[in-house]
Amino acid sequence: MHWSVPADANGVAEARRAAATSLRPFLTAREYQVLQLLLSELVTNALVHGLPPITVTVLLDSRTVRVEVHDRGTQLPRLRATPVEGHDPATRLPRLRAADHGTSGGRGLALVEALADDWGIGFDGRGKLVWFEVARMPQPQQDHSPLLSTTPL
Repeated sequence: MHWSVPADANGVAEARRAAATSLRPFLTAREYQVLQLLLSELVTNALVHGLPPITVTVLLDSRTVRVEVHDRGTQLPRLRATPVEGHDPATRLPRLRAADHGTSGGRGLALVEALADDWGIGFDGRGKLVWFEVARMPQPQQDHSPLLSTTPL
């Protein structure tokens, strides 16, 4: 699934609406809630810090849901959290720093870090790509046996 996000105040709501229409029937309540929250965070970051056009790609299989948010920007996001031991600034990976209690933003990627099973940042021919994956809950096996036995007792 792939869609464009309007680069305006309605962008996050439009992304959530597109995800709801396309994905809700295939996800558990928990998977859907996590996907909506993390999608909102990544689209917000792309709108605030990236450059249009912004697109969302969702890959769904039996094991994972992967969401990719593309924008034309090249600025790496910063994760405001407790610094990770051994972090090397030369790697150009997200910088971890303490969130300031006086700011209203800066906690979105900490949510992604906490709720996603995996996430990352990359660059492609179009610009920056920020993605996350959420593991899907195992679906119960369908039992196709008859409800009532037809064998005489």
